Amino acid sequence: MRLFHVSDLHLGIRLMNYDLTEEQNYILNQIVQYIKQYQPDVLIIAGDVFDRSTPSANALRQYNQWLSDIYEAKEDIQIMVIAGNHDNSSYMDQYKNLLSKEKFYTAGTLPIQKIKCEDKYGDILFYLMPFVRPSHVKQYLNIDMDQSLSYDKAIHLLLEKETIDLNQRNVLVSHQFYLPEEASLQDIERSDSEIQTVGNIDVIYSSALKPFDYAALGHIHKPMTVKQNIFRYAGSPMAYSISEQNQNKQILMVDLLEKGNTKITSLPLHMKHPVHTIQGYYQNIIQQSSQDYVRIELLDQQDLNAVDLQEQIRFHYPHVLEILFKNRKWVDMDME
Repeated sequence: MRLFHVSDLHLGIRLMNYDLTEEQNYILNQIVQYIKQYQPDVLIIAGDVFDRSTPSANALRQYNQWLSDIYEAKEDIQIMVIAGNHDNSSYMDQYKNLLSKEKFYTAGTLPIQKIKCEDKYGDILFYLMPFVRPSHVKQYLNIDMDQSLSYDKAIHLLLEKETIDLNQRNVLVSHQFYLPEEASLQDIERSDSEIQTVGNIDVIYSSALKPFDYAALGHIHKPMTVKQNIFRYAGSPMAYSISEQNQNKQILMVDLLEKGNTKITSLPLHMKHPVHTIQGYYQNIIQQSSQDYVRIELLDQQDLNAVDLQEQIRFHYPHVLEILFKNRKWVDMDME
């Protein structure tokens, strides 16, 4: 069975007040083209479909059009979507039973939804676990709300409740912050566009993932593995902050063969107008122009007229995100 794994679409997001609809459509179309080319059996969207719990009308239209394009690319594809921390869990569960009849599966709230599929190697069981906080798990498992419960313990308890047949192939779809037991929190780069919990108290250790043959993870925007190659963050499909400018964005193609044999291929995604930093002297910078989303780092030591500087840079770089002096840290806070 062939899976496509994406996450953190954040439809409706703005990049420092710039509307990204056109840019996101450019990326979404690339995913559709990959579906036409590689014909996956299942598309997994591992949370944060939308950037806000109340999506804009434009974001909803964008999502619906993308789904229509996907079904045109492959009519019998199965789609599995979970709610992330940015999504509205109740909205995600709307028409859940009706949509499942069309093999469109959504999971906004507990319990974990289990979907059984079959290929020539036998059964594959998908566990769709939406983003949860310890309070959600307490309520679901009837644990005293006054009892202390960490994110790590909550997810372990939730998964231990499931009867997982280790003789068959099992796939987890989850939107949480997983970390190898031996890793340091400082080893994980969390981007500016992610909501970080104070003190990283949302960490969950990777031992929770052991029963699974593949873990399709969302929440971390940087593509990465968690201890094993089969536990993967697809990452966001495009850069949503300057801190993501050097990340290689992707969609993951996962071929589940017989038990214990999983092949994973990274398919690159490219922004129409990338996010990057331009460094140099003011007079040299304004000799060029770009439609990209750029941070300008000026090397000039002498004082420059701030108003003229901003007007000239905005003229040549209409999507400028930030202007700063490399050695003086002057930042324009009035970018539109």
